[in-house]
Amino acid sequence: MPHIFSYPESQQYLLQSFSFLNFLGQLPVFIIGIFGYLILREKYPRKLIAIVCGPLFVVLLLAFLYPAFKLPSNFIADKLFNTPHHFIAGGLFCAFALLLANWPTQLLVNKITTTVGKLSFSMYLTHFAILTYFSRLGFSNIFPKSNLASLLHFLCVVFAAAAVSFFFYKYIEKPGIALGKRLIEKSEQDVALNPNPALNTDAAL
Repeated sequence: MPHIFSYPESQQYLLQSFSFLNFLGQLPVFIIGIFGYLILREKYPRKLIAIVCGPLFVVLLLAFLYPAFKLPSNFIADKLFNTPHHFIAGGLFCAFALLLANWPTQLLVNKITTTVGKLSFSMYLTHFAILTYFSRLGFSNIFPKSNLASLLHFLCVVFAAAAVSFFFYKYIEKPGIALGKRLIEKSEQDVALNPNPALNTDAAL
């Protein structure tokens, strides 16, 4: 977009935000997640998952933490470390999820984390509003600039988003999923009873 159209300086911040937040800019992350789901569904051998995802997780973790680590420069490293950070994060979490699905640990796979997992889509949709209201109400300003304060702020956002998302999940998401399943089942039944409606229509004519 910046190469096709000319934007005044006052709109540059909008252009940068749009370039990052638009659907096409985030699509690779969704594709990574879908790819991870398909791998889990196929139930590949654990040994294969370990051989592929183990080294991949380490490489992506280094890329995620770069430039905190001063690594030797070469063509592959430069290309990898110049990849958009959210693409690297998507691949990192995908590899981690595949490893965790095959080697679950009580610390990370428990009632709390699985509940958050069920609410995750609603939390994804609502946490932007939570952050906005935290900022407008001045709640975000009470946290000083430090790693510990950032962690506390993060946990507050997670808890607030989880509380709001529980109602979205219970009263909107679950009924919507149930409705979708009923519509799919009805459509499949209609196809089974009338597999080729075009032929039947020709015969009637």
